[in-house]
Amino acid sequence: MDVETLIRAVQTELHRHSFDTFSTERLTIAQGGRGLVVSGCPACKKQFQSLNQFVTHLSEDVIPEMIRRSVRGE
Repeated sequence: MDVETLIRAVQTELHRHSFDTFSTERLTIAQGGRGLVVSGCPACKKQFQSLNQFVTHLSEDVIPEMIRRSVRGE
């Protein structure tokens, strides 16, 4: 994989992750379900409350996995 392709793949993956809100279940309590709306990364369904925790998520979860995939050639 050439460098430009790798950069594009990394950028695409990083753009999937955001510090936002998501529901813990398919339907929230407001919709008649049991899910709660929580803050975190909707792509990973990982909960956290601060921007610092989000940056830690990117550096400890997302980036290492991207490197593993690029080494394996996925």
